[in-house]
Amino acid sequence: MRLGALLHQLWRHKLGAGLCLAFAVVMSLWSLYHLSIAPPGLTPRHLQIGAASTTVMVDAPKSKIVDLRANTQDFQSLTTRADLLSNVMASTPVRAFIAQRAGVPERAIVADASLGADLPRSATEPGSERRSTDLIQETDKYRLAISSNEAQPIIYVAAQAPSGEAAARLANAAVDGLNDYLTMMADREGIAPTARTRLIQFGRAQGGVVNPSVDIEIGLLTFLISFVVACAAFRVVLRVRHGWALDAERERRDGKNWWLPKLETVPPSRLGGHEPE
Repeated sequence: MRLGALLHQLWRHKLGAGLCLAFAVVMSLWSLYHLSIAPPGLTPRHLQIGAASTTVMVDAPKSKIVDLRANTQDFQSLTTRADLLSNVMASTPVRAFIAQRAGVPERAIVADASLGADLPRSATEPGSERRSTDLIQETDKYRLAISSNEAQPIIYVAAQAPSGEAAARLANAAVDGLNDYLTMMADREGIAPTARTRLIQFGRAQGGVVNPSVDIEIGLLTFLISFVVACAAFRVVLRVRHGWALDAERERRDGKNWWLPKLETVPPSRLGGHEPE
């Protein structure tokens, strides 16, 4: 009932209703776009989140996986190497190769790799906290979560980006960037191709959007909240204006203001004196 009365009161004031509606529309657009005045324009915000993942197996040039003569020590060595390479993939030098492969700025990528005690690298690597804060402030979000299997020479790569295609490109770039870095280091050290670590990717990453309807949801929610706030503020303005008018009318009628009441003359008898005879 109160909502209906409020809407009816608002409908009687066409200008106020138009201002409330315009404010809600502007706030809804601001939640979905970057508004620029000079030059005027709208730049969409990247509210959608794309995700993709891929798996990489670490093997020797002469595969230990298919060789039945390989023993437990061989697999343990490969598992330890996979854990090491998962952390190398998140390092600063490799991120430069990943950024080049993915076609994004290096500072836009945040890579977290698990350590031996399941501790995220971001909690121990100097400067990673600053990069995480910068990532939240950036419009484009590119994140890599890298982990390894404790019992198998397997590396898991999960990527997040503004779109599914960008997430898949980032996940694939992580594998290709690590390969580029290892190749560069092997060439620099003069290691023969037959003695280099081999990375086998189990299929190229395929990405998708996690929240496809987020634009509609955020835009509608922002519109409703902004419209309610604007209506409440407009009602306060109306009540203040009405009270101002009532006080002005009372002052014209009574000749005094309620805040500063008019002083009345007190008889001398009430002050302890005598009236003149």
